[in-house]
Amino acid sequence: MPALGAGPARRRVRPYLFQNLEKVPKSQLDLLRRLEWLLPDGLLSGELGEQVKTALRRVFDEDVLLWLDYVHTVAPSTLARIVREPTFLAAIAPSPHRARGAVEVELALAHSIIDLLLGAGGEAAIVRSLTEIEEGVLSYVLLETFKALSPPVGETGRERIRLEQPFRTVDEALGLFDQESSVAVIELKVLIGAAAGYIRLLLPASAISAAVPSEDGPECRARRLARLERHLPRLASVRAWLRAEVGHVDLTGGDLLALRPGDVMLVDELTARVDRGEPGPVCLRVGIGRAGRIEATLEVSGGSYQARIDKILPGPGPLSEAPDDEAAAKLAEAGHEPLPAPAREYEEEPSGRFNPDMHTSPGMRSPWDDDEKTSVTTKPEDIQAIAAELLNDVPLHVVVELARVPISADEVLGLHSGQIIELGKAPGEPVELSVNGKVVARGELVEIEGQLGVRIASLSE
Repeated sequence: MPALGAGPARRRVRPYLFQNLEKVPKSQLDLLRRLEWLLPDGLLSGELGEQVKTALRRVFDEDVLLWLDYVHTVAPSTLARIVREPTFLAAIAPSPHRARGAVEVELALAHSIIDLLLGAGGEAAIVRSLTEIEEGVLSYVLLETFKALSPPVGETGRERIRLEQPFRTVDEALGLFDQESSVAVIELKVLIGAAAGYIRLLLPASAISAAVPSEDGPECRARRLARLERHLPRLASVRAWLRAEVGHVDLTGGDLLALRPGDVMLVDELTARVDRGEPGPVCLRVGIGRAGRIEATLEVSGGSYQARIDKILPGPGPLSEAPDDEAAAKLAEAGHEPLPAPAREYEEEPSGRFNPDMHTSPGMRSPWDDDEKTSVTTKPEDIQAIAAELLNDVPLHVVVELARVPISADEVLGLHSGQIIELGKAPGEPVELSVNGKVVARGELVEIEGQLGVRIASLSE
């Protein structure tokens, strides 16, 4: 749009409203993350591992396709509308003496599975309640299925799902959830030969929470790594920069924009005198480096710097961007006042639509008013001057980079302690200044009265 005050060139703008979007609560997303640990790897996407497929093929003597259809979190009172008679229900539990859930098998699918095991075609035409013998056969099938879906021997942290007795009625099964706050309804589509149908898992929130370990625990980390290695070919062409950081300084946006070639920017912390060719510590980061960092030691070999990896650590570390409160404290010390919080809360129409008239205080005009009603008198150059002053309140973490080395996804996974990485930079060569991984300037290290700084040689376009 044209700048404010441009007069006739301004156009009326109305907000665009997306219609009929599915509303997904955050609790459902949290539930999916937990289920990724409880359920076999690949079940949520339909890509079951070969070990699970082979085990299921032994049970049914047919190829089995099993994939997640939907997941919902519901109140226990609504289960009666989801689970209807006649059906097959049995109790399940991750381990004894814990909250139990239930498994439901669609009756048409149950009859098809039983006919398939008895040598029939596997397509049941009549849907009726199962006899006790048929319930026993189906319970055996579910036991073998859960065994196939259980974690392999030696894997810790994820427990095997146990099958308990079938329920006589739906009310008996739903009585498990009377004291629960919410229940996860997980529907799985099943295709076994010519037989097709669904299986539902009803798991109380308390059972899911008790069975899932911490996301930062060793079990979850090992599983994420195994999943990453399995899908690594998909990332074979992905490349990033391995950045070698040797210093940093905190500036405001206004200070950074005021830099010119020839200016000297004093450095808050410098870990190695790369201008003299001296060894020292260096921090290596992949990409923007927020997930983890590599602590290494700079060495000179053959007239060029190389980094020997000491250890790989999670988290951004000391040379990362300063936290907001720390940045605010530095600004306060420099005499900058923080921006005040808005004094007025916004309102919403009962329909949920945005009403621009509600977002304007008395005496103000809405930006959606007609052109002839607009009364903006501020000159564009005045607005730009005010905006430039606001840059003095924007804290920026400027990093001094010694070098950047291209690295692929599989090379990242192959990093280890003791490894040597050639940086391709000789002592005394220019360094780069970057903000959030983007190079903003290049320069050379200088010493001014005992303080180290970077003399700006050029600014990036």
